[in-house]
Amino acid sequence: MAKRRTVTQRLAYRLDRETKLEIISEWADGRRAKLQEIKDKLDYAWSHDDELAYRHALDELTDMIFRLEPAIKNSAKQLIFGEYKDD
Repeated sequence: MAKRRTVTQRLAYRLDRETKLEIISEWADGRRAKLQEIKDKLDYAWSHDDELAYRHALDELTDMIFRLEPAIKNSAKQLIFGEYKDD
C-alpha cells in the first residue's frame, strides 16, 4: 500500500532549492508579522489596563508558540529534506 504524503512532502521532490527557500522565507515573514500583531495587542491591553484583552493576547501567544511554531518548522523540514514520518 502506498504511503500517504502531505502536500509539503510531495512538493519537496518537485521544487528546486531556490523556490523552497522562497516559500520558507514567506512562512517566516508571516510568523514575524503574527508575532508583531500579538505584541501590539499586548502593548494595547497593558496601556489601557484591559485584563481580559491581555489574557486573550497571552493565550494567542502561547497557542502560536506551542502549536503553530512546531508545525511550521516541521513543514519547512519536510519541504527541504523531503522526509516523512512512518505512522
